Amino acid sequence: MDKKSVFILTEGSLNIGYGHIGRCTAIYQAFEDKGIKPFFIINGDDSVSKLLEGKSFVNFNWLENS
Repeated sequence: MDKKSVFILTEGSLNIGYGHIGRCTAIYQAFEDKGIKPFFIINGDDSVSKLLEGKSFVNFNWLENS
């Protein structure tokens, strides 16, 4: 059986802070624990890469791009 997936859309950066990313990381882990493959879509800067090391993510500004 294929593993189910979920996208987690959030934002965070050096300027606005990392609170949303921190809280969503707990959600990410909960999905993994249930056998669901999570994937972050982050509206942020390059500083988030270190926070999300080992996690599946893409840094994408959905406010300016579609």
